[in-house]
Amino acid sequence: MERPIDEYRQPWESAEHWELRRAFIEANRDKVGEARLLSLSHACVNMVLLDCEYPFAVTAQVAALLKNVTAMPELLEKLHKHRDVLIPKEIKGGATKKPRFPPLTLM
Repeated sequence: MERPIDEYRQPWESAEHWELRRAFIEANRDKVGEARLLSLSHACVNMVLLDCEYPFAVTAQVAALLKNVTAMPELLEKLHKHRDVLIPKEIKGGATKKPRFPPLTLM
């Protein structure tokens, strides 16, 4: 990679997302090409933090490259602690959520 790693951060990325993506990029700099690595780093963040799903080939490649991120357990623990502070456990389950609108009844 030719540019300093911090230049790859997107303006909309939160600090938590960038921290995970940066660790992924640093651990795999010389494993795949730059464009592919940047794409996979976004997919990694989406899969790990946002529960997104990708085709099997992408998922397998991200999983293989994630093994190179030695700081992953610490990063995930830190991110989950932060998430617990932002979203209380009662709300996470969705059981306490009420529908915004009453259900429609057809006549």
